[in-house]
Amino acid sequence: MAEKTFLKKIITTTLVLGICSYAKPIDFTYDTYKIENEKQKLFVSKNNKGILYAGSFDFGRCENKKDGIIQPLKNGELKCKNISLKVRNAEIIGILKNGKFQHLNLKLEQSFKTQEQVANFTYTGKSNNSATITTKFQCSKDPTIQKILEKMYGIKFNCKNGISEINKIAKKSLLKDTESIDTILSSSAFEEQSGDFLYYFDEEFLSFDTYNYIYTGGAHGNHTRSGITISKNGDIIPLADILTPSNKPLKDFLWKEYQKFAKEMRSEPLIKYEEFNISNSILLDYGEVLFLYQPYELMPYSYGVITLKIPFEAFLEFTKTKNSPLELIKKQIPKNKLN
Repeated sequence: MAEKTFLKKIITTTLVLGICSYAKPIDFTYDTYKIENEKQKLFVSKNNKGILYAGSFDFGRCENKKDGIIQPLKNGELKCKNISLKVRNAEIIGILKNGKFQHLNLKLEQSFKTQEQVANFTYTGKSNNSATITTKFQCSKDPTIQKILEKMYGIKFNCKNGISEINKIAKKSLLKDTESIDTILSSSAFEEQSGDFLYYFDEEFLSFDTYNYIYTGGAHGNHTRSGITISKNGDIIPLADILTPSNKPLKDFLWKEYQKFAKEMRSEPLIKYEEFNISNSILLDYGEVLFLYQPYELMPYSYGVITLKIPFEAFLEFTKTKNSPLELIKKQIPKNKLN
């Protein structure tokens, strides 16, 4: 399975040097439910507008999308692989399969919250153009989750001082070479946007989808996506290190997915098999592992970031999970999926 993702630009307010923009924070809740009479857990992400996604190894990833963008859902259906989850008042009440409704009894086992904030830093320099760095970041009042976020960002901060601490880094980054940035601003504006989204969570891991966009003039900017997976103990899990570039079975599987994608797009592969590599930008998903390929890696810029997917049970066949963090995920997969 493959998909392409176009960057959706963040709309931000431009401001003068040293002044910060305080966009209204957005609160997120991440709940773990036990499904009655089932060994499976159901993981649900929501904000104040509704459910963003739900997932399990049986159901897969369940979302409400419009034009490829996740839409929070209060009432309606979350589309999964082979079923739908019925949602009422931002709560999952049952399963819809082949037009038949089955009630779900869910028991809340764990819950944690994060808050998304936006930091802006702008430098006007000696010209009429400005340089702006916009950072979407997460914080949490839960000490365990906050420590995980600090490990991911590499700084000590909290929800009260996060904007100022992140803008200190933005200022240092932008003004470490004022001559160079002034040269850019003499002919074009400079814009950098970055952020992350908790794309996947389970009882052991959090997997963040991170993005970065930089514009320094010209027809378009450059954007990238990557994945960061962290255990709830606070350890960053280098998924790419579990693999080897010479993993031919995995490379062959991903190559076939790339060929399928090119065919769906009515295009020819941009590169040859010998030039194709296993991406080191990896995201976990419910029942799948996602390999992210940046613009130009597989297709022209207009195709955006391309995602090649592999079922988790197939992925396990191509990797050594013994004594690796993936062994913890393997234990969550229904045995019938591994046979």
